[in-house]
Amino acid sequence: MSLMSINRVGPVAVLCFAALFVLLYLVIYKSLKFSSFFRGPTAIVVAVCVSLLSVIGMMRMFTVGGWDINVENNSSKSDDGLDIVLIPYTALALSILAVIILLFLSRLFKGNEIERRSKETKHCIQTEKPSKRHDEDRFTK
Repeated sequence: MSLMSINRVGPVAVLCFAALFVLLYLVIYKSLKFSSFFRGPTAIVVAVCVSLLSVIGMMRMFTVGGWDINVENNSSKSDDGLDIVLIPYTALALSILAVIILLFLSRLFKGNEIERRSKETKHCIQTEKPSKRHDEDRFTK
């Protein structure tokens, strides 16, 4: 992606992609933080790289020309290879955004019910103490 193609996008789109980068970074970093393989600064670097590749893939897909790089009759083999590499990162970004939107909609329409059920579940877990007799009856049947 050249600087000329970024100039064609416009300032509003650049702000949208910057917000998308921050959102993807937070989700990816949070998931990498729970991994035992990526710890400390490694998780930060991987999250930045994956988020950046995802945003670049989204920019190439949703801006003028889409995946077609022959907009200005300036095609090269390296750009074709880059598009192939960016496809999984773009799919990752789209799936993360879809999950976030679905979670938001579920909270919006069923927010009170979810909170009520989670409180009931916590209450049942805290008050329920397994009895020894109940366990013996369960295993003898």
